[in-house]
This record gives sequence, C-alpha cells and structure tokens, in this order.
Amino acid sequence: MKKHLPEARFDLVTPSRRGASVFANNPHIDRLYRTRSRWRVCRLTEKYDIAIGLQWDKARDYLSDARIPTIVIDEPAHDRHRADATLEFAQKLVGRPIDQSDRHYVLCPAPADFATISGHLAGVRIGEILVGFHLGTGRTELRGWQWFYRGRAKDPRIWPVARYAAVARRLREIDPNVRSVLTGTRNERFLARAFSRAVPDAINLVGKTSLLELAALMRHLRVFVTNDNGALHVACAADLPVVGVFGPTFPERTGMFPPRPYHVAIRRPAIEDIDSEEVCAAVARLLSFGATRPARQHE
Repeated sequence: MKKHLPEARFDLVTPSRRGASVFANNPHIDRLYRTRSRWRVCRLTEKYDIAIGLQWDKARDYLSDARIPTIVIDEPAHDRHRADATLEFAQKLVGRPIDQSDRHYVLCPAPADFATISGHLAGVRIGEILVGFHLGTGRTELRGWQWFYRGRAKDPRIWPVARYAAVARRLREIDPNVRSVLTGTRNERFLARAFSRAVPDAINLVGKTSLLELAALMRHLRVFVTNDNGALHVACAADLPVVGVFGPTFPERTGMFPPRPYHVAIRRPAIEDIDSEEVCAAVARLLSFGATRPARQHE
C-alpha cells in the first residue's frame, strides 16, 4: 500500500507487545500505537480518514464504534495462505496488481539487535555450521511455566523434543561442524532443558532473545527447523532455508511464505508420525544447497 500510495500516512494499532515488535523500525509505518482498549482505538480513529482492519476476527469488534469509514478484511479462505489473502485485500484497496517483490515479510532488526546476537554467539568457532531449532508453539509459550500442568507440551502441533534431538545428533554424525541453536520464549525453557540433556553442546538461547533479536539471529543460521509457529515466519523474513514439520495444521495456509525451493514442509495428520530420519535428510539437503547461496548481510 505504501508503494502505491506514497503520499498517504499509515499508522498502526496493535494490542500486543509482539505485534509492536513485528512493526518496530518499519519504514512503511509512520507511527505505532499499542493498546487493548476499544475506547482508545475509537478515539484514535478520529484523527484519520479511514480505518483498515487486517485481523478479521478482532478488527470488527474494535472498529464497531468508529465514526469514520472502515474496511475490514474478510475471513481468509481455508485453501489460501493467509499472507496471500492479506495481499489480495491490499490489492483491492489500491487497485494495483501484486508482483513478486510484494510477496515477502518485512522485519527490521536494529544494530543493537545484531550486537546482542553477536554477544550470544561469541563462543562459536570458525567453521561451525549453526542449525536452529524452535521446539514450542502457542500453548507452551502461554503455559510452559506451569510445571505442575502435565499437558503443557501436549499441543498437537508440537513435534516431540526427542525427535528434534535425534535430528541434531544425526546431523552432528554427518558433519561434526554442525552445532544446534535453540530458540523460544522463557516459558519454553523446560523443552530446551530436555533437548540440552540429549545434545549438551547446543547453544541455548531460549528466553534470551526478543522478536527482533531472533530475526537478527536468523542471519547467522544455515537452516531452521520447527513446527507451525511464529518463529517459522521470522525465519522466512530472513530468507532462511526452513524445514517445517506440520501435524493438524496446513502449510498451504500457515506455512512458509513465500514458497522457496529451500522451504521444505513435512506434514502428517499426527505430527508424531513424522520420522526424525526424514527431517534430518531434508536438513542435510538444505545444508548442501545453502553452501551455494550468496551470503546474507548481517547489517
């Protein structure tokens, strides 16, 4: 929208800290507001000519009392990727076609984010191949602190930690220079501890990175392995080779975007039916493919 309407001012309202992180430093956003208050959202809209809702399930409620014209995206079709559905919505608003350059995520880590990651990776030796693993998902992020809750890791989207560890150990057997890097929120530290017991030399950054620091970390990794979660999309924003493991969710709808030759989605109706050898083989192929790709800049 900013590309085709450069004279327009685009301000953004988000209810969450994570949403604010996604848009921090974004050159296409003039001002960023963070609030969960419907009343404040309604007051904010009085400054503008139009309000656009990009979350169909929440925007109608937040914008119901707005006194200016509002346009809210429809619920995305189940056979379409949500990013494509959002782009098509924007296409109708600006009346211009989507081209391939529009089909990518934008995250904007600051120099301080790269500096923090450089500090975390200070002990990495020259020649080591860093492979990222993100073990959790929404349920573990919210309930992982509840050590007394036996079902905290029972989300059907989560691939068993033992399978992730088996992939890491097998990759190390194939190439001793491979080293695992773990990412996640502080509530997912129990998953990282289980992984680290099986892979003692893993670099454990679980609970130690913000969203934009995670984006900066992606520039140091050769491949990222995870199930269906937000970190998968952070990896895509960095144009990183990704192996995604999917169970009840569909990669066509919530998986890697945009499709790349170095994005591999492995899906079974039950995620525990995915074998570690299959995932390891996919990662090994991408490591070989990644060796021929141009190096990404870290700035």
